[in-house]
Amino acid sequence: MHDEAQRGVARHPAIGNLFGLAWLAVVELDIFEIVRAAGFKVELGGKPQRHLGECATLAVAGARTATAVLDDYDARTIAEREGIAVAGSLSLVARGVSTNVLDLAAASRLVDDLLGTEMRLPTDGATFPDWAKANGLL
Repeated sequence: MHDEAQRGVARHPAIGNLFGLAWLAVVELDIFEIVRAAGFKVELGGKPQRHLGECATLAVAGARTATAVLDDYDARTIAEREGIAVAGSLSLVARGVSTNVLDLAAASRLVDDLLGTEMRLPTDGATFPDWAKANGLL
């Protein structure tokens, strides 16, 4: 996922801000996680670079009993089948609001920023508060 983010910086420079976050760490996959990620890649398919972040996330979260943050429907389906805890990006934004890390205005801007990276989301910043409430996130 680190490499995927680095590749995205050229098109979306704000992604580069990820690399300076003290609470965000790059982890190396061990051999068992690499093998498991490869199995997920076979299942998800696509071009060689497609789904690598999702596959690594699934492998690490499954092996280390962590929550996988995934928005891709097929990857979320695998997580649920494998018993891997999963959350979506918008649930993290909503959690930021509910824990007072973000106010609604900042959360709405963040959702629009995510959309600006060509991320496909079910809502935009203006409708995020209502969407989050309707989906039990706020």
